Formats: sequence, C-alpha cells, structure tokens
Amino acid sequence: KSDGRRVGIVQAKCGLVVLSVAGARACDAYQLLVCDASGKTLGRKTFSGGATSISLPASCGRILVLNVAGNGVNETLKVIAD
Repeated sequence: KSDGRRVGIVQAKCGLVVLSVAGARACDAYQLLVCDASGKTLGRKTFSGGATSISLPASCGRILVLNVAGNGVNETLKVIAD
C-alpha cells in the first residue's frame, strides 16, 4: 500500500543529480544508491527530508540507475545524465 511518497528526479545534469521525495517529512531518513547501467556503484548517500543532491563528476552522458529506500519508499529510477 502506498502512503503517497513518490521519488522524482528534479535534475540530472552532467555531474549532478537532484531528486525529491514527495510527502516526506523532515525526520524521514532515506538511502540513495546510484549505479551505472552495468551495476557499478557510482555513489551512495543517506539523507533526511524531501530532497537531496549528489555530485557525480563521471556521469556525463551515462545511464544512471537510482534507488531510493526508506520510510515506506523503495523506488528505482533510470535517467540519462545529459
């Protein structure tokens, strides 16, 4: 059952990914895992609240797989960092 929290990509530019979790509270904690298309981990981050960004200098023109988990959310998104 969904509690209304959804993950969305705000920006995926060369070197920077910004995402948001709709409906998140300031005290909610999440784990962000960023991998390339082959499954290699490019970055990981723990964050609280409804938004975060992660710097990925080597992400230009690559397909990125983002997984966000925590507080009733477990979503995987694919984006191209242009």
